[in-house]
Amino acid sequence: MAKRVLNVGNPYKFIPPSIFDTGLASKLPKAYQKFYYEWQEVPTPVHYIPKAGKYVRNDATGEVKPVQNVPIPLRYPHEFDKCLLGGEAIVKGYYKSKPTVRRFPHFWVPTLKRTAVYSEILNQHMDVLATDRVIQLIHHYKGFDEYIMQTRANDLKTKLALAIKRQMIKAIHAGIPGWADEPEEQKEMLAKYRKYGDQYTPEEADWYGYTILDATNRIAKILRAEAEAKIVPLKHEFRRKLIEDLKESGMENVERIVRTEQGKIVDYSGDEKKSWISKLNPFSKK
Repeated sequence: MAKRVLNVGNPYKFIPPSIFDTGLASKLPKAYQKFYYEWQEVPTPVHYIPKAGKYVRNDATGEVKPVQNVPIPLRYPHEFDKCLLGGEAIVKGYYKSKPTVRRFPHFWVPTLKRTAVYSEILNQHMDVLATDRVIQLIHHYKGFDEYIMQTRANDLKTKLALAIKRQMIKAIHAGIPGWADEPEEQKEMLAKYRKYGDQYTPEEADWYGYTILDATNRIAKILRAEAEAKIVPLKHEFRRKLIEDLKESGMENVERIVRTEQGKIVDYSGDEKKSWISKLNPFSKK
């Protein structure tokens, strides 16, 4: 049920709850919320050129109109999560071959090429599908690592790009273990990329790059594991009490001689002990 949140400035204005106010999402840490809001920001315009200023004047008519930079709706199919897009996506629109011909729907799809990239932080080559714009950005930033680390989550967008950045941040926090065999190069790489790792705490790095569905599934597993760790089977509690009672009665080496197994008192040789001790076991067969 949505919670009613009142605005301090206007107590009668209803503010709809965020995605982190209900359900499993409310259990997610602040570290993930920081990434999520960065990921949902409006990406850098790629398919149009935004106009500067607030107003524009028509020189022919002298009419002044406000500038409206409306982002073009982009489509991201699930297959794009395995690629590096560089801000590109599928654009749906209409196409006319001639001015007198009726327009028809058309999809503009980015061209993907298989290429190899190299990460200095991870000391690893990767075979990925990428657009030409990604290659241009890598050259612009003078390296694949610089491109990934300097680009915000809303421009990286895909799961692959965000997962690579998460691994890079973790590697920086761990001292760049990919260069452990070459200490001098390891120190050089750590000094070069330490500034990017300092921008994130270890918890923020651990939760960076997950979609809201993956994050909720992960927190559900964590909460389930914590709940199961707190549950102690009753048979262990009954066994502990039985051993304490036997110790109080004067028996020695109780833990070595006796154990509870399927409601019977047996020794380690497997022979069943038929004595008054079996009467103390509430699970024994009469």
